[in-house]
Amino acid sequence: MLSINENDIDFVNLKGRKYKLLADKSTIGCKNILTLVSFFPSNSQAPGHIHEKEEEVIYVLDGFGEAIIDGVSHEIKPGSVVYFPAGSLHSIDNKSDKEIKLYCVFSPQTKIGDYKDYENM
Repeated sequence: MLSINENDIDFVNLKGRKYKLLADKSTIGCKNILTLVSFFPSNSQAPGHIHEKEEEVIYVLDGFGEAIIDGVSHEIKPGSVVYFPAGSLHSIDNKSDKEIKLYCVFSPQTKIGDYKDYENM
């Protein structure tokens, strides 16, 4: 399969967020990247976490708040693009009454949820 629609994909829950896996080897056959849409509830902060080997780029589709990278906060809103280098401690802090929706890209592919959460950033 070379295409998929977000509306046909089930949610997967992680602590402080949920996501829909869009593109990887198992969905549309990507070999080197993984993409997903991630949803962060209003007025919440997801636990910080580290991807040891994977870079991540997020694109904000909806909502606003902060991306926190190694203790430094960066304002995010629709249209924002943020890069999380491999090995960085990062999180999303939703400061609004509206859910944040992100489009996320990982390279190389990662196993979502296969990292250590850090409660306090």
